[in-house]
Amino acid sequence: MTTTSSREPIRASLVAQVVHGDEELPHHRDEQIAALRREFEAVGVVDRERADGAEERVRLLGECSDEALHAAYAEADLFVLPSYHEGYGMVVTEALAAGLPVLTTTGGALADTLPAAAGIAVPPGEADTLGEALSSLLRERSLRLALRDGAREARGRLRDWRLSGAEFAAALTTSSSAPNAPHPD
Repeated sequence: MTTTSSREPIRASLVAQVVHGDEELPHHRDEQIAALRREFEAVGVVDRERADGAEERVRLLGECSDEALHAAYAEADLFVLPSYHEGYGMVVTEALAAGLPVLTTTGGALADTLPAAAGIAVPPGEADTLGEALSSLLRERSLRLALRDGAREARGRLRDWRLSGAEFAAALTTSSSAPNAPHPD
């Protein structure tokens, strides 16, 4: 559901698993989810006194099908990726393609993947900083909408994967046929 007024609650879908290398880090995931839940409680997304309706607004989806993922993007007001490290940050690109403002970390390639006008990036592992940024995004509709506009603008600059693949293959071909190019043995 897209927020239509400043009083309407934001829906948040957390599709996440904290992984470091090949090892899942459940204690870090729990810390991050707890920090997010505290911020949701602070701004009224989740009512700590009364759990009624919280499941409707905050869902912990885990791994899901492509169809469910696209539905989650379509229903979301904000994309949050509290990752320690990403080699590329494909999910940030997917969120931008969906026109969502992004809250993420600067872990790995994320610092270069997220355009500044499309979201907020905080240092990895700083759950309190992440929570403060999330709180700002949840409380300040104008900030969220400005970043949404930035995400939609960034969406227009995303490259087509087929074209990118063809250009990459052409660069490899050109590079390997250059006179001084090293040849594999």
